[in-house]
Amino acid sequence: MKLSQTVKDLERVTVRPYLRERGFEGTGPRFERTVGETPQRIEVQRAKFDYMKGFVYLNGIISVPVLDQLLGRTVRRNITLRPNHVDRNLDEAIIVTHTSDPDDLSAVAVRGLDALASRMNELTTTADAVDYLSAKKLNDFEGVFGWYLQHDQLDRAQTFITGLHEYFGAQPRWEKLAGKLDDVAAHVAPDTAWRTWLSNS
Repeated sequence: MKLSQTVKDLERVTVRPYLRERGFEGTGPRFERTVGETPQRIEVQRAKFDYMKGFVYLNGIISVPVLDQLLGRTVRRNITLRPNHVDRNLDEAIIVTHTSDPDDLSAVAVRGLDALASRMNELTTTADAVDYLSAKKLNDFEGVFGWYLQHDQLDRAQTFITGLHEYFGAQPRWEKLAGKLDDVAAHVAPDTAWRTWLSNS
C-alpha cells in the first residue's frame, strides 16, 4: 500500500471520528470548530515523504481574532501547537513506513490528539489565550501588551514588559522590540509611559 493511502486511512478511520466527536467539522486533512471566542483547527500535515518513509504532524491552531482587531492587523497571529508542546513525552511526528501497523499508528495519533484537544479546550477565550501567550515571551507580545492596556491591567502589563526586558534587554534587537511596544501603546493607550517601568524594576 502507498504511504499516502496509509495516511488517508489514518485520517478516515481515526482522526476524523475522534475530532467530530469533539465538535470539529471537515473530512481532512483540515478540521475546524469554534469554541467560545477562539476559532480552532487541527491539521494533518505530511512532510518528507519518499518511497520508504514519511512524517505526519498533528498541528493544533488557535486563532485569537480579538487581538488582531485590537491592533488593526490584517495578518492573523495564531497559537500553534503540536502534541510534544503539550506533553514532552510525546513525539513531534508520527513516522509512517510500509511496515507500520495501522493499530499502532492509530494509537499514536489518538495520544497526540488527546494532548492537543486537552490544551485547546483550555484556550477558548481571549483572556485564556493571553495568559498562555504571556508565558511564551515573544509569541505575540504585542497582542498581550495591547490586551493588558485595553483592559487596564497595568500591573500585569508591567510584569510582562519587565520580564521581556530581563530576557531581551541586553540584546541588539531590544530597540526594535521596544519600538513595537511604543506602537502598541500609541494605538491602544497613548498615555502609557511603559519605558519608565524599566527604570523602576
